[in-house]
Amino acid sequence: MGLSAIAYFIPHRFFGEPLAGYTAADNSAMAGLNALSAATLIVFIGWLLSGAVPAPQQPGDQAPRR
Repeated sequence: MGLSAIAYFIPHRFFGEPLAGYTAADNSAMAGLNALSAATLIVFIGWLLSGAVPAPQQPGDQAPRR
């Protein structure tokens, strides 16, 4: 986390030219994709935490066979 914070504060002149150039339409499409991905992840985590998906059984959870 500290390394990413340090990299954030490095002046832009040390980075050089960007690897790719994006138009406003490209940035808008990527923002929409990011929003959809975040929403899907939130729904999936909520689904898991709601108990709708049973937890996997551990080997010691079952009664021994006779």
